[in-house]
Amino acid sequence: MPRARGGRPLVAALALAGAALAGCQSQWYLQYETHDLVTTNVTVRTEPPGGRVSWNGVDLGPAPLRMPVEYHHTEQLWSRQSNVGARMREDGSLNPLSVPASLIHETEDRRRHVYGGNRFEVVASKAGHADAYREIVLEGEDEVEIVLALRPLDAAQR
Repeated sequence: MPRARGGRPLVAALALAGAALAGCQSQWYLQYETHDLVTTNVTVRTEPPGGRVSWNGVDLGPAPLRMPVEYHHTEQLWSRQSNVGARMREDGSLNPLSVPASLIHETEDRRRHVYGGNRFEVVASKAGHADAYREIVLEGEDEVEIVLALRPLDAAQR
């Protein structure tokens, strides 16, 4: 390679190598995925007490009641290969240290929890009261308490 104007080819090659090092970062990839069932203990109460509870259209009887509810859970671990220089640029702290910092590689991990079949309709009814309705979404909780308020009907609505 001829050197026409001093060391320009060498400077250009170093600049290109620095730019390549500074941009080194991989895409996110799924490292592993597990599937299981999770259980949330659900307690349903009505105000006033004694309302009949329906869960997804199935009559479960008078409140209060407590029941285990199972639904699907998927845990995913996503990873990517990154470097300190790329993270410095993402954080908005671009400075002369970002190029040498690009030589330090690290693995970033992110966990993701996905739930399925976890949406339920709960209805409470009691004579002389308007029905109370609630849609709930469970996402891995150990326990959930639901209180449904039954409003009394006036004499004209009975």
